[in-house]
Amino acid sequence: MNCCDANGKCTGGTGCATRSLDCGHVLRLAPGVIEGHKVGLLGTPAQRRELMRWLKPSLAFTAVVGLCGLAVGVIAGRFFP
Repeated sequence: MNCCDANGKCTGGTGCATRSLDCGHVLRLAPGVIEGHKVGLLGTPAQRRELMRWLKPSLAFTAVVGLCGLAVGVIAGRFFP
């Protein structure tokens, strides 16, 4: 007994043998939908903008901490041989 509607969805009637949500049908997509979707190396343009928004302050902080550490090392080497 076929208990699916015209879209392939199971109606779940009393005599339905499958009682599943898709009645065994596969998902039908347009040709090339999945294969045509390509993401760049660092994501979409919006993702790249967000990455740069977070990356610039963190790189600046890392550079400041590194230069302070270098300065402390030079000072310690000059005054405490």
